Amino acid sequence: MDRFPTYTSRVSAVEQLAQIFLLVDAHCRLGDYLDVLHATGATYQIEPVARWWLVWNIQSGVAGEGETRKALQQAIGTATLC
Repeated sequence: MDRFPTYTSRVSAVEQLAQIFLLVDAHCRLGDYLDVLHATGATYQIEPVARWWLVWNIQSGVAGEGETRKALQQAIGTATLC
């Protein structure tokens, strides 16, 4: 189920993966997203911002940009709300 189809289409329209970022509440499980990035060999930067974690500058790894983006979108789509 796509909770935010407008956001999904906007993210899909972004040409470079590095232009996508995640802003995750510090009380939520960040590992669900980072595990996906690690599995695809992607690199990223992470910083605390107030009560959030900012995951940005995502660069695809050996899996390639398309696979990294697809895996990340799936993790976002299936993440449970905390």
